[in-house]
Amino acid sequence: MIKSGFTLLETIIVIGIISFILPIIFSIVFSITRQQAKVYILSTVKREGDNALSVIENLIRNNAVGIYSDLALSSQLCTTISYDGGSGSSFYFSDKDGNWFNFKTITDIGLLKIASDSSVLSTAVELTSVKNTQISSFNISCDQTSSITSPIVSIQFTISQKQTTSTRIEDLASLNYSTKIKLRSY
Repeated sequence: MIKSGFTLLETIIVIGIISFILPIIFSIVFSITRQQAKVYILSTVKREGDNALSVIENLIRNNAVGIYSDLALSSQLCTTISYDGGSGSSFYFSDKDGNWFNFKTITDIGLLKIASDSSVLSTAVELTSVKNTQISSFNISCDQTSSITSPIVSIQFTISQKQTTSTRIEDLASLNYSTKIKLRSY
């Protein structure tokens, strides 16, 4: 008499092998999923930071002809000294037409974001969004070594993923940005 099928011993061995292999496969799949989430979060933070820095650099480099501490553009800064404009609220650039523009932090839904304001615009233009990211620090300063050289504007900010309730390392991302811009049209 020929029996077809598996014996009890063969079935137990197969179940044992599967019980060892299955957790390994799931851990690999979950690890890949977590890494993809981290890459997505980092790319979002980097995209927002790169955009803000690019807009700031281009506006200052191509349009700024002077640096002032007031809206009336009467008190010029960086004429041979260093000036720390802090969060940008008292740091104004003038363009060739006599209009002013500046960069500062504003609060939206309790979170900081970078915005650009101008005498030409009716409201500030947001350079970062609070939907995905937040600014934890923003500093703008200038330095001029002599009266015949153009001022150098330094900008530093830290942009990070909007705070979530998660404490997993994969859900947290933060990037520091820093640049120096020499005024061309000074």
